[in-house]
Amino acid sequence: MTWGEEVYFDAPVEVAREKDARAVVIPGEIAYWPEGPAIAIGFGRTPISKGDETRLARPVQHFCKGARRREDAGARQGGDEGDGDEGRVKSLMR
Repeated sequence: MTWGEEVYFDAPVEVAREKDARAVVIPGEIAYWPEGPAIAIGFGRTPISKGDETRLARPVQHFCKGARRREDAGARQGGDEGDGDEGRVKSLMR
């Protein structure tokens, strides 16, 4: 699913929000959104962004860096991801 330039998807995990959770992220950061619960990736502006910041809907816990651009992450252009579309997160660690 998308919201502006944020891509997010359900995550079957329940973890309380941490004290250092934040709504403004660096483009491409992969984060956990406790209220979803969901994994959220901000690539750019959302409807509540101020200026050029990447502001997500609610504070999130950042847990790793990802691709800084949607096309590098394999996300489709135009925000046409929809409910029920499948996505995949894979580790590039070896």
